[in-house]
Amino acid sequence: MFGLFLLYNMIQQLLKYRFLLWFIVALLQAAFTDIFHDEAYYWLWSKHLAWGYFDHPPMIAWIIRIGTLFGDQEIFVRLVVVLMNLVFIYLLEKLVAPKNLLLFWKIILSVFVLQIGGIIAVPDLPLMFFAMLFFFVLKQYLENDSILLASLLAIVSAGMIYSKYHAVLVLVFSLMVQPRLLKRKSFYWFVGLVTLLGLPHLFWQQQHDWVSFHYHLVERSVGENFKIENTLDYIVTQLLFTGPLIGLVLLFALFRHQSKTAFEFSLKTFGVGLFLFFFLMSFKGRVESNWTNVGFIPLVYFGYSFTENREKWKKAIHIIFCISFPLVMLARIFLVYDFLPKSLQFETDFHRWKTWAQQMEAKANGLPIAFMDSYQKAAKYTYYTGKEAVCLTNLVGRHNQYDVWKSDQKLFGKSVLLVLNWRDAYKDSVVTANRTWTTLVQDPFLTYSPIRFIPEKKSYQSKPMDTLSISVLPVLGFDEMPNLSIDSTNLPKISFQFFDAKKQIGESVTNEFINASFFDGKTKTIHVVVPNLPKGKHQFRISVSAGWYPAFLNSDRYEIIII
Repeated sequence: MFGLFLLYNMIQQLLKYRFLLWFIVALLQAAFTDIFHDEAYYWLWSKHLAWGYFDHPPMIAWIIRIGTLFGDQEIFVRLVVVLMNLVFIYLLEKLVAPKNLLLFWKIILSVFVLQIGGIIAVPDLPLMFFAMLFFFVLKQYLENDSILLASLLAIVSAGMIYSKYHAVLVLVFSLMVQPRLLKRKSFYWFVGLVTLLGLPHLFWQQQHDWVSFHYHLVERSVGENFKIENTLDYIVTQLLFTGPLIGLVLLFALFRHQSKTAFEFSLKTFGVGLFLFFFLMSFKGRVESNWTNVGFIPLVYFGYSFTENREKWKKAIHIIFCISFPLVMLARIFLVYDFLPKSLQFETDFHRWKTWAQQMEAKANGLPIAFMDSYQKAAKYTYYTGKEAVCLTNLVGRHNQYDVWKSDQKLFGKSVLLVLNWRDAYKDSVVTANRTWTTLVQDPFLTYSPIRFIPEKKSYQSKPMDTLSISVLPVLGFDEMPNLSIDSTNLPKISFQFFDAKKQIGESVTNEFINASFFDGKTKTIHVVVPNLPKGKHQFRISVSAGWYPAFLNSDRYEIIII
């Protein structure tokens, strides 16, 4: 009995200092965990502040910039994120207002992402932070019509929008079930202020041809078809991602618990709507597990409310906590130190990359590096060495912020160490701490990724092996006309690649070489022999091929129907 009494008192003391302990552990984790790939990419954004970036709105770059005013070490890259995570947990507790504080923290400490994800400088955490503020203010605004509350709601809504585009789902699902707000003048003030605050980002998008919207809404989803494995993958990953073990309990509680107030109705509609929305999106393509991160607010809120007065559920949470918490702590240690024996070690985002960067720097021997289709590796190399690196985009990869910066075209014609995105035993290589990389010195370095081809139509028909004539508008994309024929052994010419969803199923290289006169602002007719493709709907891209280089990424995907 005395031992139980001591244990009870120790738990009470820990709960008393829960936020301080949370902050200390998170800060230590942030300081001693090497930078993740995406974090290095966003850190590089913070060195080029803007109102927008290719992949996301600018909030993550802004908050990294604030932290790195003190230095570029990992702890400062993550400093503001750690503080946001602390405030998020504090406000979540205030929002839930748990009578059983120990039960609430058993839930929190059983959720892997709320702990590990709370120290990683990626856009999800700022979105969760501002969404938490949004629901905190919304609860008060639903009870009291006030210009001040409407203004605060608009400011935190803008914070969400500047964090990640998924903020739109928070606004739509939570507000659409409150039609009575349409009778409030303050609500229209809220809408107007949110729009006004979002204009700088919209202007940035307009100046950059709406690159983010085009990528997320068009480029990444064209040609995707229903695959049952995508939907099954979504269901399984959400069960694991929201826990991993407690996820089933939280998701069940979200759908099962009855709302008692207007605020709870909004919060539940958002939570259910979020998970159902991405469930439907899985019919169209693959859904990343972290896209539902912001759903942890309704999950924890209703998870606690549902289990608070249900003894069997509380016992289940206790068992889950006893299993999950040690696993989470083990994962924290693993992030800092790879304790696995060498025979079991595998490549991660956060182990051995400092050594990798030093080894790549030695191989470059003073030359800038171009990484094929790896904006993350390019950013990580720059983060750990301070040396210049770019991403060379081809068909295997996708466009990214390096294309917006036009980084690769600045190296056109110079001597560059090129790191391939495949292993070639017949080319030079460098053995690093994580794996062997194929490299070669390219002098002159070639890139044709800034060139764009815009077909006159979006859909075409053809028989296999027929010659298809396509009217195309070539767009140069370079700030200055380069010497397109600088390497006579790798002259650029137009090629076509054919796809079934994202799988390439054919290629046809034309005899059409490109030069300066090709970019006179006039439409050109390109003749291409269609490969022997199966009947049905497929897609194609128009690209530049240059010798041994993989085809560059020079157009969207367009439809071709084989008859």
